[in-house]
Amino acid sequence: RCCGRPPGPAARTTLKPGASSAILDQLKPDYLVAPKPEAFESSGLRFNDLTGFGEVIFEGSQLRLIKVKNH
Repeated sequence: RCCGRPPGPAARTTLKPGASSAILDQLKPDYLVAPKPEAFESSGLRFNDLTGFGEVIFEGSQLRLIKVKNH
């Protein structure tokens, strides 16, 4: 809760298409810890599937560890 009002749709952050790739190109991470979109469907939270950025090397019930492809 911020400033006396509950978070709403305006509090959500959405990246423009290609922004994730641009961020990864700048940071050059070796790994990502990413949420599994299907694990959060019932909560109303929406996440992009980031498995296209590399190889999933571990998958839990809510998160994935992804080894990022070389840029």
